[in-house]
Amino acid sequence: MTNKPNSESKYILEACEKASEKVYVDENYYQQFTNISDDKLRPYVQKIIKQYSEQFNKIVAIKAPNGENPNHTNMLMVEEMLSLLFHGRMSFDADNKISFCKPIGNPPTNETNNLLSKRVKSAVPIIYEALGE
Repeated sequence: MTNKPNSESKYILEACEKASEKVYVDENYYQQFTNISDDKLRPYVQKIIKQYSEQFNKIVAIKAPNGENPNHTNMLMVEEMLSLLFHGRMSFDADNKISFCKPIGNPPTNETNNLLSKRVKSAVPIIYEALGE
């Protein structure tokens, strides 16, 4: 998640804390994402975009006529979702639907958290590619 959560981020974090689904997290859990290849990350990005395509299309309809780049806003949303996934606050069920989760276990160390953040940021080209840019 971003360092200064906005109201939507706060709402999501609260939903994660109240979630009945739990994800067990430890350094091994986090390492699978710090070391994930682009090829293995791409399906996660595509699942997020598929599930939120209606919202993304609304953003395009609102921002594009004003000359704004709607895919930038959409990219930021996908980044946020990847961060949730990497921190055990989101998962995909058997039908590839997103569900919010409560992480159980140790939070990432500062070093691991920095690596997770860097991996999310390095996914930007994959996100834009999946958004069709």
